[in-house]
Amino acid sequence: MTATRTGPGTAHAQPASPADSARPTARESVLLAAACTGLGLWPDGAEVLCRRRNLVARLPRADVGVAVIVKIHEEGTSRERVARQAGLARWLAGQGFPTPAPAGRHLVVGAGHRWASAVRDLGPGEPATYAQLGGLLAKLHAIPAPMHLGLPLVDPAAPLLARVSHLPDAVLPAADRSWLTDQIQAAGRQFDDLAWRGRPVLVHGDVHLPNTVIGRDGAPYLLDWETAWLGPAAADLAFPAWPVDGFGCDPAGYQEFCEAYGADVTATDGGRLYRVLARVTAAVGVVIALEETVRDPGWAEEAALRLRCFRHQDTGDPDYAYPWRWNVTPTVAKGGPR
Repeated sequence: MTATRTGPGTAHAQPASPADSARPTARESVLLAAACTGLGLWPDGAEVLCRRRNLVARLPRADVGVAVIVKIHEEGTSRERVARQAGLARWLAGQGFPTPAPAGRHLVVGAGHRWASAVRDLGPGEPATYAQLGGLLAKLHAIPAPMHLGLPLVDPAAPLLARVSHLPDAVLPAADRSWLTDQIQAAGRQFDDLAWRGRPVLVHGDVHLPNTVIGRDGAPYLLDWETAWLGPAAADLAFPAWPVDGFGCDPAGYQEFCEAYGADVTATDGGRLYRVLARVTAAVGVVIALEETVRDPGWAEEAALRLRCFRHQDTGDPDYAYPWRWNVTPTVAKGGPR
């Protein structure tokens, strides 16, 4: 069997138009209103940007002359964790690092049974280039690690294992769950066994171009500190490298990234740590598709394909060797496979 592109989301006979997709549902409007009440912001004209695990919306008239991005965090996320993210964003902005500063009268407020935070809107700009992303990370990793903010040490396996544990059996049967859990745990142990040298740095933890934006001032900014840790810089550098191996992407962009950052994680120490982190990155892609299947059964084919690729990668089966042919093109209604 050939691992070919599939089209999750195509089960929808008529995908919603971009305008309809951006309009908050009745439930989303209630959550946004509750968040805005606590933050002291105005919810009129809200435009939904993301409705996956978190609800993210642009509030064009949130404050006098200022647009704001509000994020209602996934149910079950603790107030402490949201406050840590918002506090880190405030600290980084105060250090002069290019990231949007928090907005609203409080860092964190309740929104129903969930927690919400907000940042200044930098505008609907394009993502940064690979070279700009490399420059942002070089600047981030040069900042003395903020030990006083209570950030955890990097553990690439733990949050992924928690996400796997929350998947229903209908999406991930017991045998597949056990195998996937074993693979992630093994990668976590390998990461722990590979001693990394040097001081810990502030690790963003989700480094990809959609987490950047070119602001109204023309400068690149790094967004979203949900997965920030303290640890080795390699934990941030593996993600930009992996698509070249995993999907056969043009290496030119990654080379620009390396030149701007000043290092190539795939060549450091023979690439040992990179290979472990690449396995974790691939597992993240599998789990994302499984989570999306819970919300939209149209993702089931894509999730099954990703799991097969991950399972058979090292078996010698040419159908599942790199590069994988995952569907990574966004669909109109759902944002598509990532």
